Amino acid sequence: LANSVLTKRPLERQNRLIQLIIKAGIFELLENKDADFRLIIGEYVDIAHAFFDHKEAGMINGVLDSLSRAVR
Repeated sequence: LANSVLTKRPLERQNRLIQLIIKAGIFELLENKDADFRLIIGEYVDIAHAFFDHKEAGMINGVLDSLSRAVR
């Protein structure tokens, strides 16, 4: 699912922490379908900002946003 969004660089080729942030975000989006997806995505983008610069956090935001639209 995530690899369909990450066409240039599949999830397996991402930094391990980025992989884990995206996987945790996907899990939460799938398990909490009644929750506000923007709030969930924002939480994981905040986590990404703690470890990475704007580029990586933006990529995580884009991936989770695209996936949230696909599962909702």
